[in-house]
Amino acid sequence: EALPAFYAASYYMGSTGVTLLILALFSVVITSFIGNLTAISRLLYAFGRDNTFAGWLGKLNRKGIPRNAIVVVVAVSCLIPFLGRTAIGWIVDVTTLGATIIYGFLSDFVYKHAKSRGDRKEAATGLSGVLLMGVFILLLLAPKLMSYDAMASESYLLFAGWSLLGILVFHFVIVNDRKNKYGHSIVVWIGLLMIMLLTIMMWENREAQKVTEESFTEIERYYEQQLETGEKPGDESYDLVSKEKSTIENANARGKLASFFIFMLAVAVMLHNFRTVRQRERQLQEKLGQAIEIGLTDPLTGVKNKHAYLQWETKIDDMIENGEIEPFAVVVCDINNLKHVNDTLGHKAGDDCIRNASSRICRVFSRSPVFRYGGDEFTVLLFGEDYLRRDKLLAEISEVAESSAYQRGETIAAGMAEYKEDVDEFISLLAVFEKADIAMYETKQQMREKYRS
Repeated sequence: EALPAFYAASYYMGSTGVTLLILALFSVVITSFIGNLTAISRLLYAFGRDNTFAGWLGKLNRKGIPRNAIVVVVAVSCLIPFLGRTAIGWIVDVTTLGATIIYGFLSDFVYKHAKSRGDRKEAATGLSGVLLMGVFILLLLAPKLMSYDAMASESYLLFAGWSLLGILVFHFVIVNDRKNKYGHSIVVWIGLLMIMLLTIMMWENREAQKVTEESFTEIERYYEQQLETGEKPGDESYDLVSKEKSTIENANARGKLASFFIFMLAVAVMLHNFRTVRQRERQLQEKLGQAIEIGLTDPLTGVKNKHAYLQWETKIDDMIENGEIEPFAVVVCDINNLKHVNDTLGHKAGDDCIRNASSRICRVFSRSPVFRYGGDEFTVLLFGEDYLRRDKLLAEISEVAESSAYQRGETIAAGMAEYKEDVDEFISLLAVFEKADIAMYETKQQMREKYRS
């Protein structure tokens, strides 16, 4: 009669009913054991396979079974019964709470996925799952919320310790995560920390409640003895109350100290995890910036390449369209007779010719971005001070070209065009570039006639 389910089965079906109920419960235990063994071993196998934690856990035997992972789960499980039957109840509590949190995350995923697809029915079920799991978590964690206690005091401490162990393992994973795959969801960290803080507070509350109840029981026992003997409480009653009061205060102090230590340790590990992830992200950004810079740089000359010029072109065209552009000019430079150098002296000599010409252009236009636009063609964008000195700089590059001609070095033909806001044809950088390109070819023709004569 103390077990209503067994009593009902016995009352209506006799020993057959009791046998069926025992078999059903036995099946629940066995299937739960198999399910947990399968799920946890597959989880450890996934960790090992992805080289996240203990690579040897990710090995399969000849039958394709993660034997190592299963052995680890069984080895840990075999230790639990030695803690006593009560400890198994704690583990059931922690497993129930963990499963509730997992179902909550799963329901949240279903809600977001269904919402992105426009499936209102599935989104409603997902949201309902999130709310329902929230209620279950509250019922599990908050003692005396209903007419029964939520979990045993040890279960709260076990869950807090298990969470701390998980944080430490996660720290190990992040430190060894060379591919920067983990630790980007701050919300999960904060959520785990808040649940851990709540469980620690509940444990502290339950421990204080237990010690208080024991002290009151001790005081009640004393007064009951006094009533039975007919003696009046003496000074020892005051001493007993003082002693029990001190016991309660000491227990509260120990509980708060233990809670503070566990919580601060978890916070310290999480902050270290966060700092590690941020440092990795900064390193990744630096490498990405370096890769982008390499992709925008001409490997032969070290100046910006045509792809970089096209990015500038898009930016400048947007500024022109929005009326935000400042006055600028475009200079187009072309190396004379590069094909003849390649054909007669070889491509190495041609490369030297291009590098020398690039150095001379950069020396003249030292404050402006220089682009290698083509094989023997360079483009310079003049803004600010270089724009104000544009005529002087163009004359200087012409002088360099003339001196190079007399020294039988690389000669450069240059042409320039200015952006004029009130001219209808200058609606883009390309229009200014084409005008400068025409000016460059005119200069090239003049140089040919001069040097031929």
